Amino acid sequence: MRRFTPLLLSLCFLWSIRPAPAGQTEWVLSQKHSELGRYTVYVASDAIKIVNESGYEVVAKAPTWKVVIYRPLEKQGCDMEFNQFCHTDVFGLVGGSRKSEKQPLSKVETKEVDGIKICQYKSVYGFEETWTTETFACAQPEIDIAQACYRLNATPGFPLRKLAYHKPFSNIPNSSWMSGGMNVQQQGLIEHLKSYSWKKVPYSTSDFTYPTGYKRAKNVQQLVFGLSGKNKNSLEDLVKDMGIGEEFGSRKK
Repeated sequence: MRRFTPLLLSLCFLWSIRPAPAGQTEWVLSQKHSELGRYTVYVASDAIKIVNESGYEVVAKAPTWKVVIYRPLEKQGCDMEFNQFCHTDVFGLVGGSRKSEKQPLSKVETKEVDGIKICQYKSVYGFEETWTTETFACAQPEIDIAQACYRLNATPGFPLRKLAYHKPFSNIPNSSWMSGGMNVQQQGLIEHLKSYSWKKVPYSTSDFTYPTGYKRAKNVQQLVFGLSGKNKNSLEDLVKDMGIGEEFGSRKK
């Protein structure tokens, strides 16, 4: 029986990397967030991967929707349960608080653009406009993960664009971090999210493979904001100026 063991292991490995069913597709988007930078996003019916230009990636897939955040070059990462990721506000260092519950919206119009149907929504008070699509036919957890990454309020469909009006910070000094730094010029009508392109391509299993062999990071911020070496010092100085403390998660007394 022992001589068959290597063969069985080889068959199991080949089965684990079997190709996707013929005809299965995914969508690839190029997007930009006003504070977090550019993204390449891969969306399938049961998986999502979001790649930020700064070097970190977020990947999740059915059935558990475990979310893994990692930096391939540094081989560092961490994993979170789906609910924890969506409600922890991982990217909360930038901007104000994020509301994960659905907000009252009114649909403005639906139109087809470059092969997908796009729905435009407006908040009841008229301060926000959101464009989404359901053409991707992705699972709801994928939408929730994208909204958490972009720090967007919950909306129907996959997020494509977000406009919001921000009142001027009249009571905050110009030298304050709140009127500059990572939140620079976030006043007036701001385009928080923009989609430059999208295309349908054949499904690739490798686009949604969970990474392995990475060293566990101390915290998520170390991955998202690249807190290592020179970057770590400069960003921690910013955190001190904000009054958060010497380390992320600890406050000055």
